[in-house]
Amino acid sequence: MTTNAPASGSATDNKRSSAPGSVFASDQYRFHGLFLGFLALIVWLPLPLGSNRAWAWHIMELWTFTLVALWLIGYIFHPYNPPRPLRRAAIALFLFVLWLAYVFSQTIPLPVETLQSLSPGAFELYFYEEGVTSGALQPLSIDRGATLEEFLKSSSYIGIFFLTLVLVNNRYRLRYLAVTILFVGLGESVYGLVNTLSGIEKIWWMEKYAYIGSVTGTFINRNHFAGHLEIVIPMALGLWLGGKEEFKHFNSVGARLKYIFSLALTAKGRMFAYIVVMFSAMFLSTSRGGNIALLVALFITIFIAFITRGKKARELKLAPAILFIAIIAGSWLGVHSLTERISVAEHQSKPRIEKWWQSKGIIEDYIIFGTGAGSFEYIIPLYEDRRLDGLYDHAHNDYIELLSDQGVIGFGLAFASISLVMFYIVSGYARCHEPFLRGILFASLGGSISLLLHAITDFNFYIPANAAYFYLVLAMGIVASTMKRRSKSGG
Repeated sequence: MTTNAPASGSATDNKRSSAPGSVFASDQYRFHGLFLGFLALIVWLPLPLGSNRAWAWHIMELWTFTLVALWLIGYIFHPYNPPRPLRRAAIALFLFVLWLAYVFSQTIPLPVETLQSLSPGAFELYFYEEGVTSGALQPLSIDRGATLEEFLKSSSYIGIFFLTLVLVNNRYRLRYLAVTILFVGLGESVYGLVNTLSGIEKIWWMEKYAYIGSVTGTFINRNHFAGHLEIVIPMALGLWLGGKEEFKHFNSVGARLKYIFSLALTAKGRMFAYIVVMFSAMFLSTSRGGNIALLVALFITIFIAFITRGKKARELKLAPAILFIAIIAGSWLGVHSLTERISVAEHQSKPRIEKWWQSKGIIEDYIIFGTGAGSFEYIIPLYEDRRLDGLYDHAHNDYIELLSDQGVIGFGLAFASISLVMFYIVSGYARCHEPFLRGILFASLGGSISLLLHAITDFNFYIPANAAYFYLVLAMGIVASTMKRRSKSGG
């Protein structure tokens, strides 16, 4: 007796096995619910003042750790081959974990005799401030609570890096994530522009008390809003690059103009409009460091594309487009205020530079182990010049602050981890020929380079939303660099 049941491995089974959320879901569609929760986290992060309030970053930590725990539980009960991005980034991830372990070690109480050998500066501080005696226990950090707080925040950043590697395992998810980042940044830009141009000057229901007249979105500080757009604008440009390219030849100027106007109705035309809006918000933020860092980073990334692919690189077409968008957006909204700020830059930068010089004393006294992650605002009063105006709880240079807080050990581990990831992304960029993936790699490089440049004059890495987005786009670069070449029938 014969049956009409489909044979094992038939097209029907294959179709069922590839459907998202199906009982037969393949590896690439596993953890669909976790991925949606991850997207929701990405949307949430900038909204509560860049998550730069204790309650907001605690939500970020709880949300991230819950997603990681649920993934681990799912993996334990239904193991599968580790995703390619996770295997590729294994060494970098190990270095990140080693860095986190080092930060945590700064909170472990040590016998004061051991502390005196490891960190004479910390021992002297405890001795004169608290009068410690022989046999007492004190940590390397001068503020254990602040270091524990920084450890949890940093762990959530690496958790987001990890979740991106394990959850974003196909092109659809990578595109959804990229588009989510785009619309978060676009929403921030529109919200900020409306607030500033209308004169409302509020962040949600709260009156703005600083940076009146500058676009800040849902961030308090214009430089941190700019830092957010430094991640998002390259993502928009990357998606624009990754779109289908049409080659048109026109016999008349009228036909060319008709095509240009019709372009506004296409996906690329809309993307161009989004980019103009975000560049406008970027310029009207009047952030010197943000604007300069973004433009320099974009041209560095275009140069990398030229080095790796020569004149065939599609990215070369962005150079005049970026200049054009910058000129249009700047002349429309922000060039005058930006020029005013540049004219007084020397006066405004003097206290910041003085703070860098004062930090030099901290680094010399705590060169190996640092004063403890997150402790800068507690140690700097002992070294600062009281004649300087303003209260500085950060060094306004993330490299100086990292070296001050974590010494050469922590600085070296963080530097090695990020450098290795950047190397993976650049090498993947050189090998990749698929437009969409190259667009994501362009976004990953452009955004991360921009924030690293901006770190010279600001503290975006101490703003949870921006730090989290930095590690997010780094991981997206790893994902794009390891994704298999698209087949004619594949997705």
